[in-house]
Amino acid sequence: MNEFMVSAGQLVLSKPQDVYRQIEQTIMHNPETELFVFPEFATQHQINLAAVSYLRQNSEAKETAQQWLRLVPDFADVRLLADKHGKAVVIGSIAQEHDQLFSRAYFYDPQRQQLESYDKSHVHWTEAFLRAGSSLQPLQTRFGKLGILICYDIAFVEPTRVLGLQGTEVLCVLSAIPLHFHWKYPHARMIGAAIFNQYYVIAANLGYTLEAPMGGYSGIYSPEADLLAQVHHTDFGYISANIDLHQVKRWREKEMITPYRQPHLYEEITVPVTREKEPVEGTPKNEMP
Repeated sequence: MNEFMVSAGQLVLSKPQDVYRQIEQTIMHNPETELFVFPEFATQHQINLAAVSYLRQNSEAKETAQQWLRLVPDFADVRLLADKHGKAVVIGSIAQEHDQLFSRAYFYDPQRQQLESYDKSHVHWTEAFLRAGSSLQPLQTRFGKLGILICYDIAFVEPTRVLGLQGTEVLCVLSAIPLHFHWKYPHARMIGAAIFNQYYVIAANLGYTLEAPMGGYSGIYSPEADLLAQVHHTDFGYISANIDLHQVKRWREKEMITPYRQPHLYEEITVPVTREKEPVEGTPKNEMP
């Protein structure tokens, strides 16, 4: 499929049933869309906090996890919704593997019964309830090569470039970026990811509620870094744009970047780093990250 419609759904978190209705409304109001992208932490999947051993020693991290889990529906219900409408979804979830929690993005395509996932690899220092994933690789889908990054991942240029080198054509960025971190910063990062790697970027961020005060302003960006659509507020909403994978190919042929890289100059990028102390964070520690 070289051309298709994509929609980014900006959700606001308050109660699981309300979030589910927002997801359903986004899908029902965009019948031409084939692929829907929803934010980080929009669902939960197979959670048993009692089995997460490291939370027993960290009551603050446990409370943060509980705060998120009280707000969102189960991923299994969203999967059934995708089945009902025959639409593919990328959606964030708090997921559990054995005794660890991850910020996970699920890709589910009912037409092919394809279910895959990506675990956030760069965990923000305010998210002590999470553990980091350890893999960066695009998914082979009927929508081309689909890369996924989650929230803090996009603060680093390396993941966006690695996915680009692996042939990513569409990058989905799922976020829960707080209101106090102005939307212009992630907006600039999305533009950079798109223009430096010559792929589409579909960015879905959570919007604002008192329970989860996130910053909204979700957007869709072209391989040439044009802003194709944006939610210009912090409330629930959705945006759509046509994706043409031929445009990715044409732009990469016109402005050739990857074949002319000089990797021998970039070795410092992979040198291990040490952190002497945690950064100063503007958000109070008891506020959801």
